[in-house]
Amino acid sequence: MKKFPILILALIAVALLALPSLALSPNRIGESNFERGWRRLMHDNREEAVEAFAVGSEAYSEALAEQPRARYTNFLSNLAKAGMSFYYAGRFDEAVDVLDEVYEPSSKLWESAMYSAMSYAYLGDKAKTIEWLERFHAMYSDAQILSDVAHRQLVGLVSGDVAIDAAADALDKAVFRQFRYNVSSMGQARAISTDSCSGAYWWRYAYKPCKNNLRYSN
Repeated sequence: MKKFPILILALIAVALLALPSLALSPNRIGESNFERGWRRLMHDNREEAVEAFAVGSEAYSEALAEQPRARYTNFLSNLAKAGMSFYYAGRFDEAVDVLDEVYEPSSKLWESAMYSAMSYAYLGDKAKTIEWLERFHAMYSDAQILSDVAHRQLVGLVSGDVAIDAAADALDKAVFRQFRYNVSSMGQARAISTDSCSGAYWWRYAYKPCKNNLRYSN
């Protein structure tokens, strides 16, 4: 009979030792809060969205600082979510740093250029905002609502007719309008596989990912 208490104590000890391995990774914490923030944002609840993105940005910051980084940290879709989280959390300097890692002229990941442009605009850097808006227009994007607004802001910034803070607000609102359109039935009909709710860039056409089929992109 005395063996049972010893056995129970041994099992408890094993369970306690296993707890650290069960803890969520910084990337998973960042990802779950990105998902929570995105749902709030798409339902036009900016305040609660920002709270979630703020928590997520802290986790992403930790993941990005790891040496060496976890393999998943460097996936383009993960870096994009990190950069977007930093942006919505108001951490614009960190947003441009991580989004610069994502940007490739031949890439279709237009969020890297647009969220960089908006971050620089809120930082008051007109030259960098113009540079990244030009990069956005050089990339392929079917975000027509956003593209039209971005073009007008670019022209206005170059001519001096649009103030940098006004451009920042106009772009932010246009991004919201574009994604809200995308998640509508009309927008979803245009989604390609990587942009569907089960794709790596699910946020483009969905309120939330399809968990069972979610794929990642590197």
